[in-house]
Amino acid sequence: MICKMFIKPELGKLGLLLCLCLILWGSPAEPKDAPADQKQEYYSPHLEATISCRGVGRPLVTEFLILPDLKNHVKSFKDKTVLDIGTGTGIIGLYAAKLGAKKVVATDIEEAAIECTQENAQRLNLSHVVDARYVPPADTSAYAVIKPEETFDFIMSAPPYQLVLDNLKSDQGPTIEDLGFTIVRGLEKHLKPGGMAILFYRSFLYHEVLVKFARYMGYEVEHSTPPALCLNEAEALLNYYLAGVLKTQNIPSEAFKFDFEEERRLKVHFLFFKKGDSSALTEHHNGFIIIRRKPEQKLSAKI
Repeated sequence: MICKMFIKPELGKLGLLLCLCLILWGSPAEPKDAPADQKQEYYSPHLEATISCRGVGRPLVTEFLILPDLKNHVKSFKDKTVLDIGTGTGIIGLYAAKLGAKKVVATDIEEAAIECTQENAQRLNLSHVVDARYVPPADTSAYAVIKPEETFDFIMSAPPYQLVLDNLKSDQGPTIEDLGFTIVRGLEKHLKPGGMAILFYRSFLYHEVLVKFARYMGYEVEHSTPPALCLNEAEALLNYYLAGVLKTQNIPSEAFKFDFEEERRLKVHFLFFKKGDSSALTEHHNGFIIIRRKPEQKLSAKI
């Protein structure tokens, strides 16, 4: 089944065990001493080309965790329409175009990302397929620059995510502009019947929230749970807990805090990749959320 093509469950039990143990992992960091011109260019093995990543960073996570699963299913994208939300360098949309998609719309809130995507589409002779659209700050919701009548066979997104626990102090919770929620809310309008949304969240907490929300909205969902908390999640949770402890102990709130960039000892090193070692990433690909809309499926909007 196509919904299973992106999910590999081998690490399921191990992933649950690691989560219970709160073991932390992250993506490889770019060497700090890399030349400036090297940071602006990136050779993509899947695109078989050097692309610009000026102002947006190298797409290592996408290259080694997401594209390998797309590579094995060329026929799925043939003559299909694709929406790539939060495109960055444009690598997901460009690869979908390379696999045969007839139309790709790539959106991002960063002007640098749109410039990169347009430049990379030109380099790959895919400008006639890839339409890069800038999302202005006035409305950063998922479909802000998508026309009401536009629908897609695939809606894909692998955006960055930062856990902000301050939202929990408000009765409103996360704002309506939150990207993941607006993606799911807009599927009924913009995902074709029989289509598929492919989201990639390595954030354990947010991943699980989106899975539950998509099911609540009436969609069929299959997913591959991340095996552990991301660093920013663990840091946010620890500091949220620490704030309460400091208050009860009458210790100034600014006395100390957890900072994983400074306290390397908090990392479990054997789960981290050495700088420049991206090959190991292929063994840690959990994080996919596959949301399917059945042909002729009609959903009652709950929110």
